[in-house]
Amino acid sequence: MRHHLAAALLFWSIGLLRPPVSDVLIVSLMIAGLLAFFLFIKEVLETVRARFLVLAAKAEQKGLEELSCFTGKFVEIKDGYIPLKADFTYIIFSNGDHDIPLFCRNVAVAQKAAQSGKTVRVYYDDYILVDIKED
Repeated sequence: MRHHLAAALLFWSIGLLRPPVSDVLIVSLMIAGLLAFFLFIKEVLETVRARFLVLAAKAEQKGLEELSCFTGKFVEIKDGYIPLKADFTYIIFSNGDHDIPLFCRNVAVAQKAAQSGKTVRVYYDDYILVDIKED
C-alpha cells in the first residue's frame, strides 16, 4: 500500500520538478502517478473493509452484557459507504438527542430494526450493530 503512494509521489515530483525533457515524458509521469495513486486508494479501501469485518466478527462473538447499549428508535437505512456496502447495512438510530449511525452485518437484525416501530435497546460495539431488543 505504501509503495503505491511512494510511487505516485515519485512520479509526480519527477514530472513537476525536473527540467522537462519533453512534454510526452511529463504527461506519462503524471499518468503513471495517477494510476499509482488509484491503486493506493483501492488498497486503503480494501484494508478498511477487512479491518471492519474483523471488528464485526469480534463484536458478534461477545455476549450482550459485554456490549455497549443505548435506548432509541430506528430512523432509516441508508446506502453505506462504498468499501462496506457489500457486507454491511448502514442503519441510523436516534436516542432522542443524537442520530447514531451503526453498521450491521446480520441481515436478520437489520430487518428487525427496520420493522421495529417502538423504542428498542440497541447493542453495539465499535459502531457495529450486534442486536436489538424491544423494550
